[in-house]
Amino acid sequence: MPILVLVPGGLLRSSIRVAVAAVALPLALAACSSSDDSSSSSTSSTAGASTTTSSASSAQLDTAAAAYKTYVTGQTAQLVPAVTAFAAAVKAGDVDAAKAQYPTSRTFYESIEPVAETFPDDLDPRIDLREADLEPGAKWTGFHRLEKDLWAQGLQPDSGAIADQLVADVTELDQRVKAPDFTFDPAKTAGGAAELLEEVAQSKITGEEDIFSHTDLWDFRANVDGSRAAVATVRPILDERNAELGKQIDKQFGNVDRELDQYRSGDGWVSYDTVTEPQRQALSQRLDALLAQVSQVQGVVGG
Repeated sequence: MPILVLVPGGLLRSSIRVAVAAVALPLALAACSSSDDSSSSSTSSTAGASTTTSSASSAQLDTAAAAYKTYVTGQTAQLVPAVTAFAAAVKAGDVDAAKAQYPTSRTFYESIEPVAETFPDDLDPRIDLREADLEPGAKWTGFHRLEKDLWAQGLQPDSGAIADQLVADVTELDQRVKAPDFTFDPAKTAGGAAELLEEVAQSKITGEEDIFSHTDLWDFRANVDGSRAAVATVRPILDERNAELGKQIDKQFGNVDRELDQYRSGDGWVSYDTVTEPQRQALSQRLDALLAQVSQVQGVVGG
């Protein structure tokens, strides 16, 4: 019988869908307002795909960059209070509450993880390093250290301090991405969309991410939603240059959604250790097909 992770995921999923929609709507309006200029671009058609040889305008790039920053800062704005509540449960010794909040608080981070990885210091490892990647003698902090405490070894004397450090680290991330001088390159954003999917398809699919809690499906969903949001920010450029690719991406996102949704139960996901190897392979195939399409976006946008 599948083990269920019962947490308020329906509300969490809705908040991410709203965030994606909030990104997509202004971009769609911007695309409509600039349609009068599209006839000046020289176009060609290859294998049924509509493409354009013109470069993206600075206005399009600025709009895409601003839209993605809005999405990222929206995610970190939710990440900080979610992690604060998770940390409070850890510090109070309320293991059941902490277990329930662990996967939901991580969701906001997993949707934008490539952003944290762009900083030249150890911010991402401080937040999300797995035990298998820990260097000998290094201090282990972050989500996965607390995951082990909650599911495997029991709360430790320093668990409260680790929880406080996690709050400080996600707060630092929030402050960094909100800084006025922190901007996004739309081409790199498109690359980040592919990175999120590649991480799931090539490593997380084995169950190595949440090895103690088996809450991996929460991460999968967040990675896919984060990739979708990143693509949405550059969609006007993509549709102008290669509309057929955009249609294929929509189709593959739908396939992945349907594959993932069969592992839902109420407001939770089945524990990932109950997902069989053939089921994992089927999910991997769907993710690979989506990745094959999304990995082309960076070249289209940056070309």
